[in-house]
Amino acid sequence: MNALPVPLVPVRVAGYAPTPRPGVVLIDDENFLTCMCRNRPESSGFETVTPQGVPCEPTADWPGTYQCNDCGVLINISPAIAWVEGGEAR
Repeated sequence: MNALPVPLVPVRVAGYAPTPRPGVVLIDDENFLTCMCRNRPESSGFETVTPQGVPCEPTADWPGTYQCNDCGVLINISPAIAWVEGGEAR
């Protein structure tokens, strides 16, 4: 039985997100993601998915999971967004 990949939780950074370290996804103070592969929303961007990686719409019960359109890593923004009241990733 293969285990599902565990989505990464982005590290909150102040200002524009610098180049992340390997295995780290960043989220800046404007809630823009920078993947460990250096993908950003204005590049290939990110797709809203279920925790299993199935594409979905960001409904009220969506758990806050994105997938990088470049490298495919799963990202769970919910814990990072909780630090900023009313935040929403872009």
